Amino acid sequence: MGRDKKEKHPLRFWLTVLAVERYRRENGALPETLEALVPEFMTELPRDPFDNAPLRYIKRDRSFTLYHIGPDGIDDGGLDMNEMIEKTGEKPPKQHDWPFTVGW
Repeated sequence: MGRDKKEKHPLRFWLTVLAVERYRRENGALPETLEALVPEFMTELPRDPFDNAPLRYIKRDRSFTLYHIGPDGIDDGGLDMNEMIEKTGEKPPKQHDWPFTVGW
């Protein structure tokens, strides 16, 4: 991953976390998709630095996960390194995503 991607990775997540939380406070529920945040809470959706697709989002009852696919270029449904070790038994796993989960 290039230096620019490393530096912007946490910022993409935090800006999106803040927008999701603002949406939740105003609407009493999490957004169904990140697209619901535009344009009121974000001017545009943040992009995954590895494939330029929008950040991935998984909504749950009392939490949500934002993730990008990581340098392997494969979408593993938000599974991090430890979850991929559990799933595949590989140490270290050949692939995994880079998720960030927020809950309350």
